[in-house]
Amino acid sequence: PVLMIVEEIDVYLRNDDKAQILNVLDGLESPNNPRGALLLATTNYPEVIDERISKRPGRMDRIVVIPTIQDTDQAALMLSRYMGPQWQEDHRTVLPHLVGQTGAFVREVALYARMLAAHNRQTSVSLNILEESIASLSNQISTGDDLMPRRRIGFGSSSLANSRRNQAVSASDESTT
Repeated sequence: PVLMIVEEIDVYLRNDDKAQILNVLDGLESPNNPRGALLLATTNYPEVIDERISKRPGRMDRIVVIPTIQDTDQAALMLSRYMGPQWQEDHRTVLPHLVGQTGAFVREVALYARMLAAHNRQTSVSLNILEESIASLSNQISTGDDLMPRRRIGFGSSSLANSRRNQAVSASDESTT
């Protein structure tokens, strides 16, 4: 039997890779492997998974959606688990900010808060540090694609160079008329 684990499968589903992935998925259940195969794939972006993969039996038979935190009780359980001995009752103040977030977000909030406390040479995570952690990570998420803007690389790729080239072309056009 084969167990294939692919984390962040959406990374492998770019247009030019889709055909290869489909062939791999179809080949898992080949006569050469009568014991079968199981694919376990994860993604934070299920909307990018092509229907030829997600809706065809034999490629993805089960899709399990892990929902975001639904209420403050769930948020309290998760935050207290990740804060461990650093958990304090006054941390409950931030719970409404965690509703609608993922478990991974809460884990990162707790980890970053503990790192901030250690950096500040504090032995416990204060409410202020926990709030700073949430604000920082929320800001990072809200930046989206603006975090690392994509730009062309190479000679003449800057907007200043493009602007100058366009001005030169315009001046040349005017002189020829």
